[in-house]
Amino acid sequence: LGAFQTYGASLLPVVAPALAIATLTVGINLIVDDISAHAGGKLTKAM
Repeated sequence: LGAFQTYGASLLPVVAPALAIATLTVGINLIVDDISAHAGGKLTKAM
């Protein structure tokens, strides 16, 4: 357990930014999809 905690503590700073970027990207995609749906799907076809 001690080794796992050390590994987890060193891994978190590496994983956290990637996880934040992934979450942000998914969030932006959902917002863009929502806006494009209201706009008649024009944005989705353009992208």
